[in-house]
Amino acid sequence: MLEIQLPIPWENKKIEFEKIPNLMFLVGPNGSGKTRFAEELSQHLPNCRTLSADRLSGMSANHKGYDTIFGDDRFEKGFNKEQFGQYITSSTKLGYGIDAFVLLEEKYDLRIQIEATLSQLLNREIRMEWDSGRLQPIAYNRDTEKSYKLHKEECHGIKELLILLTHLYDDKYESLIIDEPELNLHPQFQSYLIQEIRRVVKNEKYRKKNVVLITHSPFILDIKSLEDLKAIVSFNTKFDVPSHLMNLEYEKLVQFENLISQLNVHHKQLFFADSPIFVEGIFDAIFFQSIQNKRGVSFEGAGSCIIDVGGNNQIVNYFYLSEYLGKHSYYIFDLDSLFTYKLRKGADTSDLIKDYLSSIGAGENFQSAVSDLERSLKQHIEKIRDNEVPESLSELKRFIERSLAENNSDSWRKARIAFLIQLNTNKDSFQDFIENRSLIFIKSKIDSLISSLKKNQVYLLENGALENYFPSYQGNKYKIQEDLKRKTLEDELQIITQLNDSELKSRYNGLYEILLDFPSSSKIDYKVQIKNLLSDLIFNIQKGANNKSFNSKESIINYLGNEWKAISRVLEIESFEIKAVGYSCKLKIFDNWELGEIIYEFNQDTNPSKIEM
Repeated sequence: MLEIQLPIPWENKKIEFEKIPNLMFLVGPNGSGKTRFAEELSQHLPNCRTLSADRLSGMSANHKGYDTIFGDDRFEKGFNKEQFGQYITSSTKLGYGIDAFVLLEEKYDLRIQIEATLSQLLNREIRMEWDSGRLQPIAYNRDTEKSYKLHKEECHGIKELLILLTHLYDDKYESLIIDEPELNLHPQFQSYLIQEIRRVVKNEKYRKKNVVLITHSPFILDIKSLEDLKAIVSFNTKFDVPSHLMNLEYEKLVQFENLISQLNVHHKQLFFADSPIFVEGIFDAIFFQSIQNKRGVSFEGAGSCIIDVGGNNQIVNYFYLSEYLGKHSYYIFDLDSLFTYKLRKGADTSDLIKDYLSSIGAGENFQSAVSDLERSLKQHIEKIRDNEVPESLSELKRFIERSLAENNSDSWRKARIAFLIQLNTNKDSFQDFIENRSLIFIKSKIDSLISSLKKNQVYLLENGALENYFPSYQGNKYKIQEDLKRKTLEDELQIITQLNDSELKSRYNGLYEILLDFPSSSKIDYKVQIKNLLSDLIFNIQKGANNKSFNSKESIINYLGNEWKAISRVLEIESFEIKAVGYSCKLKIFDNWELGEIIYEFNQDTNPSKIEM
């Protein structure tokens, strides 16, 4: 077992690995400590070289100022042979990649490999030419038939590939850490790079080199097997001990085997977010995102994202994966998920759910509580099936009869869900047919189960499915009609654009309440910055007025000089009037920030530090 002491900003925490894999992925939001951890990890890897996110430093076309790092040579005329040692030492220390050209000059086998690769991929030839004791890397573009300085005039993406592949193929180091290997690379080249990395870490020729990738790219995070899943280390901005699956028992790990083949670029957002939100289908995701957009807030701005996973069976797998990766995730299930084995089994592993059920006198076992509900529902469903019912329950009766007539494993689940949908959307329809106390008992049971799931950020749609919350949906509420789903969503999206917050809450009451629990960035408040600007401007105008530096709004503009050019994009001076005692000045702030046009009037007695908008 390898134990690593975590550096600052972690406080006296350690992380343990059963074994460091040959290929490791470090993922998480910006500022979550991945690079700092990699620096510490490098001390535990054999003969390690790091390529930082600044690895192209010194290689831009207009670069003039690297004398402070590499002495007087600024690479304008190539690389001074006498300073090769300094280039390598400095590049290694700082994580730069400019020593790649020295390696290509000194290791002809490495140059052949890089030249052949870039020639096939990019139709480029590379030549190392000498001029007055200086190495000049030259690129020749076969398409344009032109030569140019490779280290200065080539595009960033090709320079990235050259540096990354050179250090990957170089046999000097046994371990390589790359910070953001995706930088400047087209997605297809990112995919090519990770393929080459996989080839190298498995190849004895390269001593099965250890490679650690710090990445924000779903193309680089290429998950093909359970071993790849185990190799992910997940960081968060709270600086909890980074999470991983390397020490997870095989019996628990194997449950994700079927999930791996379905992890596309969209789904892999979960590895990069602190608090992903999982929904069953794409329409759910579109709807919730549209509401947030209208509200002027963002899931992404709060370190979250919304991911549709294609059904409630998959969403349970994401629940377990998120738990093991230390994510504070949220989940929205259709009501039918309550009666699925996976959800019930998962809920029984949660101490939060057990504690809640116990606190309300419902026992500690979630599955037992659901079974009790099922027995109670069965009794009432049979009564509806076997007896005449009032007109208000006729549609429900027909659905129950059809479902039970199918006589398959899903029949009773459909009937139970239909009963609960009816109870939640039209409780009065049961009047004079089922005793009120029985309905109250069932409602309290389902409410307690739904509330217990919320303890684990799992939300069940009490109305059954998303469409049953849409006033424009006129189809079967027990089994949502596929042909109406898209049309109904499109209608609602049009309506959303015309509603304010209170109207959104009124129209989508249950859904809106769920949405408020989810992580989202606050609507950007520009008032503080505008008040700061006003405070400084008013102070300057008061100072000038006291010194009699101006007597009109035009002369104020002249008085402010160059400062006014920037300020005039935000506001204008509407009037300046000298009075018998003092003066009055009126400013008009433009409506650039959805605040409306704001008029602010002040005089010689206004305190600039205490202005209110």
